[in-house]
Amino acid sequence: LCVTDALDLVGSERFLQRARDLAGRGTCIVADLTQAEFLDSSGVRALLALASELDAAGKELRLVIQPESRVERTLKLLLLLDHFQVFTSLAEACGGVGASGAEPQ
Repeated sequence: LCVTDALDLVGSERFLQRARDLAGRGTCIVADLTQAEFLDSSGVRALLALASELDAAGKELRLVIQPESRVERTLKLLLLLDHFQVFTSLAEACGGVGASGAEPQ
């Protein structure tokens, strides 16, 4: 699931809808945030809600975040980096996701 816009009030709703649609197809969602412009409180809430929903269903959320990006700085400032499985590359994040895992979109 590739995010190319901001995860703000509008973008986070689109992101959540797409992620929830994908959640039924596999055991893992990989959200590529390397091209996301920024992440505001709506985006943070969306990530936390999605992680919680997936966890309750026995699934996982993996985030791909560019080091030193605005997204990483936001999550670091809020002390949330440790709350997520964070990877620096899509290949690394997709490692271990078998045929039942959701393909990045």
